[in-house]
Amino acid sequence: MKITCRTLGVVAAAALAPLAMADVIFQSQVREIQVETAADANLLAQSAPDFAAFVATLDADTGFTDLNQIFRRNRGRSAISCFIDFNAIVASGNFTTQGGIRIGPGGDPENVFGEAMFLLDITFELTSATPFRALGSNLDMRHLPGDEFELEFENLSTGAVVFRYDDVNPIDTLDLSGDLQPGVYRLQYHTETSSIGDELSQDYSFQFLIPSPGAASLLLGGAAILGRRRRPQAF
Repeated sequence: MKITCRTLGVVAAAALAPLAMADVIFQSQVREIQVETAADANLLAQSAPDFAAFVATLDADTGFTDLNQIFRRNRGRSAISCFIDFNAIVASGNFTTQGGIRIGPGGDPENVFGEAMFLLDITFELTSATPFRALGSNLDMRHLPGDEFELEFENLSTGAVVFRYDDVNPIDTLDLSGDLQPGVYRLQYHTETSSIGDELSQDYSFQFLIPSPGAASLLLGGAAILGRRRRPQAF
């Protein structure tokens, strides 16, 4: 299944550059949320079946007795609102995790994890040169060793990585812009967090913008501000 969108893109970097229509052809998508509670080995997952809006919440919630014989809550919650439209790929949501430590079957202390995960993996084709802007906040939500984080944007036609952040090279707040050449691109965002203590709750947001006519003027108007930020080369 493919969706073809049209958006107004900037062909050159200068503010007075001519404008041209850029075709955006969405080719594939994987969008999924997942939660787990270790106390009862409960794993829940939900994914988007197509390119339509993906709005979903999974909440696994149970209880256990900790080392001090106190009843504790074990919870994993992931809520997501993710939209793919003519001008943007937008994802926002919330993770909530809670756990503790209990006596395991063998009599030894055992960690009781509450976990939450979100995955976005979208491939699309650009048939004309156009700018982009990527924005995000609270992107890296890892709390414990073993939690995962990856954010990557790659030109599959050339093999060039436009930007990449992961466990080794993390980023929490993102504001990048650049110019994209025609080609096939892949955008991936994956974050997973867990807790073995008190409840942790955190919102996150991510936007990948290919400007519409109105958004193009806003992007150009902010060039002076963005010029002081890291700006990737054209890909």
